[in-house]
Amino acid sequence: MTPLMKYSLVALMLAGLTACDNAATKPAETKPAEASTAAAQPAEAAPAADAEAKAAPAAEANTPAPAAQAAAPSFAMKIPKGFADKSPAANEKSSSRARVFVNADTRQMITVTTVMGVEPVADDKMKASLEQAIPSLLSAYKKQYSTVNVSKKEVMTLADHAFLHLDAALKQNEKSALNTTLLTQQGVQLINVQLMTMSDDNKAHEALVKQVTSQITFR
Repeated sequence: MTPLMKYSLVALMLAGLTACDNAATKPAETKPAEASTAAAQPAEAAPAADAEAKAAPAAEANTPAPAAQAAAPSFAMKIPKGFADKSPAANEKSSSRARVFVNADTRQMITVTTVMGVEPVADDKMKASLEQAIPSLLSAYKKQYSTVNVSKKEVMTLADHAFLHLDAALKQNEKSALNTTLLTQQGVQLINVQLMTMSDDNKAHEALVKQVTSQITFR
């Protein structure tokens, strides 16, 4: 899978503002969010206070990964309290997985999407590779939203790993939202974390971004 193909695939899976609004207004699930983007894990596998989202294991890639890549640490992040698991049913035949967590009270949504079977990228080329995703992501936003005001686009480091960080204020059908996209690659997995707040509350959105980014690990 070429860089443009894989980034376009992630762009197509960006959660829409309407989808976020619909999910956020539904009653939250009473069960705690749990498991990963791979097969579901038992409830006791998730921390008691927070849910946890993980990237699918490299073994599920369509293309076998080199031994060094297969042994690479896997991505994981804790989902803050108050977010219910609204993930769609997993398609075992698909190379992509999506986990969706919604807080109906704050009208915020966290989406973790992984695309398997992409060509690994060397660490020294990761920054340039991630920057190639910017045009595809911006193009996807402009097709979905009537207004897209980008406030930040950079490659940053989280948990000693490079991430493309894109912040934007969005508007669709007179509904406004703040959106943060965090994109990275780990071995044969492309990982996209999208954080959306269904309002213009910068303080609330920044708090969510800070909480999520501080809980990202590779282990």
